[in-house]
Amino acid sequence: MDNLIDEKGWLHCPKCGQRTEQKIGPDTIAHHWPMYCPQCGRESVLNVLDGKVKLASSKERGGAL
Repeated sequence: MDNLIDEKGWLHCPKCGQRTEQKIGPDTIAHHWPMYCPQCGRESVLNVLDGKVKLASSKERGGAL
C-alpha cells in the first residue's frame, strides 16, 4: 500500500501494514504527527497533506541522517 490510507480512509501502519484506529479525511493536514500502532507497538512520525501520508525524514524528526 503506497499511500498508507485505504479506500475507506483508514490509516495503515507503515511498519507492519495493519490498520490503525485513525481515519484520515481528504482534507486532513498534519505535520510531524506521532502515529502509534496498537498492533506492532511502534510509533511513526508522519506528514499528511492532500490525502497523502509520508513518513517524516529522520532529519525532520531531529534524528541523525
